[in-house]
Amino acid sequence: MGDPRDGDELFRSLARAACDAHPTLASLEPGFVDHVRTLGVSQDVSAERAADLLLAFACSIGNGSALGLFERLLETEVARAHARVRPAIATDEARQLVRERLLVAGPDAPARIATYRGEGALGPFVRIVATRLLLNLKTRAPDEVALEASFIETSAAGGGTSRGNPEFLAFRNQYAEGFREAFRETVHSLDARERALLKYAMCDDLRVEDIGLIYGVHKATAARWVSQARARLEKRFRAAVKDRCNLSEAEVASVARAVQSQLDLSLSRLFGDAGDAPDDRERS
Repeated sequence: MGDPRDGDELFRSLARAACDAHPTLASLEPGFVDHVRTLGVSQDVSAERAADLLLAFACSIGNGSALGLFERLLETEVARAHARVRPAIATDEARQLVRERLLVAGPDAPARIATYRGEGALGPFVRIVATRLLLNLKTRAPDEVALEASFIETSAAGGGTSRGNPEFLAFRNQYAEGFREAFRETVHSLDARERALLKYAMCDDLRVEDIGLIYGVHKATAARWVSQARARLEKRFRAAVKDRCNLSEAEVASVARAVQSQLDLSLSRLFGDAGDAPDDRERS
């Protein structure tokens, strides 16, 4: 039986080769050794793949230098996937979605980038993730109208339970159609980033640190963006309700708190109904 220390030395040799390729990440060597050992990375992996493994590991822990290097790779590979799939969304939005898929950990799972095992180049790994995500979006595109209808109907129904706020339910019953129109108007008034921010913060329960990671900004900036999107949503919806239902300021104020609680419920159901892509753990 071989000496376990021989294996440790092989992993350390792998780490040294990786750090030679990315000297700005050399301080991560101890954690990287543990990472590749835990992943069960092949000990005969090439120096080039070792460099990719180090970059992926550094991105998974939010290292700023690594994220800057990764951004160039992401831009190239998402552009290739976008050209192949031709989804309805723009390349910038596609890149943002792929960032989220790769860099944000789930409640019980690490960030996807942390599962990269160096069995192939990092670029194709990213391209596979991007292609599958965009194909999934493309096949779901016809459901977008139904999804928005679900958003409106859930809101207009006040959650559909007896636990709804009585004041809100009375308002809903009297102004149901105006309420639906107000919601439709509000939804259409939000831009793609505002909707994404609200989904991440209110429905996915992402921390502002994670949202910042998706957009490549500091957590304070991400927090400000989320706050602004939330305030814009509430302000526009209240204005739309006032206009559509011909209410006074006092009447709008009397239902504002209940409307806000229903907004939270409706957004959660809207984005929850959208569902995640099928489990498509990529071979790396």
